[in-house]
Amino acid sequence: MAKVSKITGEMIAKGKEEIDYYMLRGILPVARSWPKRRKTPFRPRELEAQGVFGILSKNTTLIQDKVKEAWIVESIGKRPRWQDTFIGLGMKYWGINKEIPPILLDYQIHWYSPNPELKLLLQKIEAKHGKTEAQEIQSTGIVDIKDIESIQRKIIF
Repeated sequence: MAKVSKITGEMIAKGKEEIDYYMLRGILPVARSWPKRRKTPFRPRELEAQGVFGILSKNTTLIQDKVKEAWIVESIGKRPRWQDTFIGLGMKYWGINKEIPPILLDYQIHWYSPNPELKLLLQKIEAKHGKTEAQEIQSTGIVDIKDIESIQRKIIF
């Protein structure tokens, strides 16, 4: 990559398919060698991974406000955006288990004095076609607060 003082139409026409001119971060004009096309076709597993990546990125829009806010709060001060972390964790789960993980869309906390019950709205997606298999509500049952307080490490949902 090399810095360029200014990108002109003449430069672009002259270096077509040899030199790629673009604005780095929308500020700095730079040039690089034209990107090479991949010589070998994608393997079946790579094609499947591309599909899963697309499914996970589409489903980030379905996450409700409370859950999205929790993802955003957890990503503050970290380099990747919350969407990158979400998709990365989903891809790792898919790589190990060969299925898309259930996605938490929303949750509700019901307080039964003094112990809460957590209800989770989970969406299950078919990896092959990207269609929603089911949306189900799972309940933790009534949780004893003393059990939560006795745990020393951070609880991650």
